[in-house]
Amino acid sequence: MSLLIGKHIHSVLTSDDDVKGLVKGRVFPLVIPEGTDRPFVVFNDINVVGEYTKDGWIGDTTQVTVMCVADKYESAADLAENVRITLEQSKKHYDSYTIGGGELKKSADAYENGVYVIVLNFEFETF
Repeated sequence: MSLLIGKHIHSVLTSDDDVKGLVKGRVFPLVIPEGTDRPFVVFNDINVVGEYTKDGWIGDTTQVTVMCVADKYESAADLAENVRITLEQSKKHYDSYTIGGGELKKSADAYENGVYVIVLNFEFETF
């Protein structure tokens, strides 16, 4: 069920008032539409690793990269902080699986093609 983490991340980030106030719904999986206004969030590099015992599957560890992109560093930093808080508090139970809140494992910032990018690497436990 961890393969559905992208749907979870999109839903959580587009429904959070603080994030929504900054990006106005511009949260994208994998591809940023051409001509998209900044700031925006894009997430990719979803990596799922199954956790097993001799009795079978017990859950997954899922890693996701989230990039916060803006014209000004301060805007990118504000967005990254709101995304972090939102995903760390995003525990949710769905019909057939549960997603634990995300844990920030690593971050980095960069200036690329005239924009500021803050990269957040999260890890989620799903079961």
